[in-house]
Amino acid sequence: MQLLASLKVSCSLAEAANALLREHVYIAGHLIVIHKDIREPIQCNKCHVYGHIRAKCTNTSKCSHCASESHSSLECPIGATTQCTSCGLGSNHGSALRKCPIFIKHCHDLDTKYPENSMPYFSTGDPSTWVLNLKKLSVLAPITTPWIEQSAPTAQTLGPCQQTSLMDFLKMGPSGSPPPSSS
Repeated sequence: MQLLASLKVSCSLAEAANALLREHVYIAGHLIVIHKDIREPIQCNKCHVYGHIRAKCTNTSKCSHCASESHSSLECPIGATTQCTSCGLGSNHGSALRKCPIFIKHCHDLDTKYPENSMPYFSTGDPSTWVLNLKKLSVLAPITTPWIEQSAPTAQTLGPCQQTSLMDFLKMGPSGSPPPSSS
């Protein structure tokens, strides 16, 4: 059963994106944490080294959990010692760990090259959007608490559908009811 999902929303106006970042957003009555999409290092899912993708990879395939060349990540034996392909021998973490020192260094390099990575909002004419975020967004993985339903709703249990605008849907409160009309 799937417990988490991602949704990427593109806004044509920076002001609209900033409004989503600042406000509490509810989808189907559940509070959703909104994060600004930032540039992060690319990592090959064949050799698990940073800086290229599988299609351009000339390296040997490695397991992302233990860095072994003898099996894929899906076939990694239970209890195998974790090792990062980027950090090498002596590392005690897998290749996809967001606290990996190599990942953090690549994030820092990107943050230096793209200062907007460190800004919590998209820059607009509003001076409040020009502030730098003191927390390293690119290093800290979002902490989420999944909402788990006792039994997944079906078409029969959901009842008839009600049409609503996307903005009204995004602003639905915890009870699942639309916000009061402003008229």
